[in-house]
Amino acid sequence: MAALGAVYLDLARRGTADEPRQPSPLLHSLVIIASCIFVVTALLVDYTYGRVVFTLAAIEDPRPTAYVRLETDDDIETPANNLSKPPLKPITSSISDTIAHLQVHGGGRLSRFRGIGIFALYMVATAVLILPIGGFFALTLGSTGVFFAIFLVGVMLINLEVAWIHTMISRPSQKSLWSRIPAFRKAWVKLAPAAFLQSLAGQLVLSALFFLYKKLPQTGNSATLLIAIGWSILCILINTFVTMSISVVFIRIAASMLPEDEEAIVPFDRTFGHLNPEVSVQAKFGVVDAVRSVDWNSMKRLLKVMGWYFFLMTAVTVVYILFCFGLYGVIRH
Repeated sequence: MAALGAVYLDLARRGTADEPRQPSPLLHSLVIIASCIFVVTALLVDYTYGRVVFTLAAIEDPRPTAYVRLETDDDIETPANNLSKPPLKPITSSISDTIAHLQVHGGGRLSRFRGIGIFALYMVATAVLILPIGGFFALTLGSTGVFFAIFLVGVMLINLEVAWIHTMISRPSQKSLWSRIPAFRKAWVKLAPAAFLQSLAGQLVLSALFFLYKKLPQTGNSATLLIAIGWSILCILINTFVTMSISVVFIRIAASMLPEDEEAIVPFDRTFGHLNPEVSVQAKFGVVDAVRSVDWNSMKRLLKVMGWYFFLMTAVTVVYILFCFGLYGVIRH
């Protein structure tokens, strides 16, 4: 994220070339309110579709022996209507079906935010640790140190991230947070390689995009500014796509560690069909197994979720930008 932050700082520097007159308090308040609404909306969309729905799509078995479905009077099967029904599709093949399934089996309307408390704790812990560790590595190793800091903090909090994933994918239970957290050594051995790949891919993509961004013309005219803004949005989209794709490996390994006494909220095979079920509890499901387990049907569902996620985030961002540009025009005139 350091490279992306540098892009924003550079855009801010360009944008201050021509100082407009001071806005009125009312316009200033509107910008603050719009920004708060945008941030909250973007965070909720990101969590619901970029994390909960995406995680469920990453683990669902596309060919289960039985599905837990929304039940209505029309769903009662008889020999006559059972023959005419087409094969059931995975729950996560439809975004609306996934949300409806969560509401029925995951605890109501707020189920789309399941695990958000643990996620908030994870993000706070990450912020607290990344400041001193990132500062130390940045001073000693330069920009390369940022990557090691991100990876190290991720490894330090792996067991908390596993607990968060288990909360998202499992049915509601009375288990406490501490009872969900796995042993550190067990989580570290299985997930450290996947965490390393996830951190490395994200940093490489952002570094490459920032390098190309610096090759753009540095003039301060409106056309160049629009190109720079478009490039920044492209950076976010590409980085999100790469990190989400690689995170499937991490999610599947973490999901394979779900305790046997917990049931997933969607059809789920802890070995993803690539290990002997008789030894699934003790089997070592690693990075190679996780990569091999991702078939084309799973990828199609994941791409659909990613596409919907990008569409919603883009729509929210465009509305916010248009509103701010409208206010900017009022200020200028």
